[in-house]
Amino acid sequence: MSTLKTKTLRGLFWSFLDSFGAYFIRFGFSVAIARTLAPSDYGLMGMIIIFIAIGNILSESGFGMALIQKKNTTNSDFSTIFYFNLIVSIVIYGVLFYAASAIADFYKEPVLTDVIRVSALTIVIGALSNIQTVILSKELNFKKQTYISLCSTVVSGTTGVIIAYNGFAIWALVFQTLSGTAVRLILLTLAVKWRPSLVFSWSSFIQLYKYGYKIFLQGATDVVFTKIYFPLIGKTFSTLQLGYYTNATSFSEILVKQTTIAYGRVLFPAIVTIKDDRERLNRSYSTVFKLLSFIMIPISVISIVSAPAFVDFFLTKKWLPAVPYMQLFLIEGFFFSLYMLNQNTFNATGASGLSLKVDIGKKLLTFLSLFIAIGYGIKALILGQIISSFVIFIFSLLVVQSKININMRPLLFEYFKLTMISLFLVFIDYFILQKNIEGSGILLLVKVIILSMAYLLAAYILKIQALNDVMLLLGKYLPKNVQRIITKRFE
Repeated sequence: MSTLKTKTLRGLFWSFLDSFGAYFIRFGFSVAIARTLAPSDYGLMGMIIIFIAIGNILSESGFGMALIQKKNTTNSDFSTIFYFNLIVSIVIYGVLFYAASAIADFYKEPVLTDVIRVSALTIVIGALSNIQTVILSKELNFKKQTYISLCSTVVSGTTGVIIAYNGFAIWALVFQTLSGTAVRLILLTLAVKWRPSLVFSWSSFIQLYKYGYKIFLQGATDVVFTKIYFPLIGKTFSTLQLGYYTNATSFSEILVKQTTIAYGRVLFPAIVTIKDDRERLNRSYSTVFKLLSFIMIPISVISIVSAPAFVDFFLTKKWLPAVPYMQLFLIEGFFFSLYMLNQNTFNATGASGLSLKVDIGKKLLTFLSLFIAIGYGIKALILGQIISSFVIFIFSLLVVQSKININMRPLLFEYFKLTMISLFLVFIDYFILQKNIEGSGILLLVKVIILSMAYLLAAYILKIQALNDVMLLLGKYLPKNVQRIITKRFE
């Protein structure tokens, strides 16, 4: 196994542990908070999501990936972008501070004035830690990032639970996020010895801007076209309905978006180092495509069929109306991470313009679906998002095959086999588990265990190559008998 492959696989392991470990810890705290707060509290937070998200993306402006993509970065590069991020974040905070009352008047929710002014502090605090995160990512040091994320998640979750159980409602959500961002900054500052110099280089800024602005445009339009649903639903429907929608997106992101973040942080800097070696690039792409398909398809299908039992047992019956929203969002897990794999591949190989064009196509389809579905309810809006994402995913595959010269046929055949296995899991769930097990807690546990075992068995029988790749990655943690059985199957 090559040094790069070993380093990348280790990075993937720690990055996945970071994303999922932190998110599952946050999940536990979120469950405790959701059991205490009303759906309308989440609706209020949903109303301001787009403003905070836009603030964060404007503050970062795509320079993080530009720094990672640049091979020979200097302290002047880091310092220049640090000061830029900080100045922009302060300006954005000032704008939101003075616009807060107007936003609150728009929604007719006076409490949002103070909520926005406090929540927007995360933009400034986050800007102070961007460079430290870039440095660790360039080093593929995701182990250190994992520890930092886990610590900040525990602190933020504990803060949120304490505030929620003391009756402060929406402020539990506000200070949960704020405290986590602050602790992350402190730990990153201690972990990374870099400090900004008193220098701002226009040449560095312009050079990084030429690459980063395309990433920024993608991120900014993505925020607008995905987060626009929150204020739209908040204004068109009730705060209660927005609360269901907001929580559904939050829990689905644990499984869909966090996987994308986990592998993207590792894959991007790894591909940058081999972008000129097309043979190695093709092998790496194929390996990650199979691995993501192998991981995301079972997670998505098991999550979809388990959603009713999960919500009933953990969040209580008051959240059951959010189940259909959650299940629809989870469908995106079948292909979203693969779509982002394609986008990361374009960006890492220097084809950020191509990535931008694909992304523009996605935004146009999303806008079209929004225009068509707005009169048919929240489910139709979500379904429109899913269809738009799937169509552009197929298009991105065609672009990868034609522009990067990667043969997609064997990968899609493997993907097809995994999809067939997922249908087999649905069959087991509908005709066996649901008809013979009562009680949401027991049903949830049985579904996760039985369907996971059935998936692994089917993957073994059908000789899914990614199963062998996972074994190679986690081999030292598995019993020798298991290693021997899997290895023999793939000989």
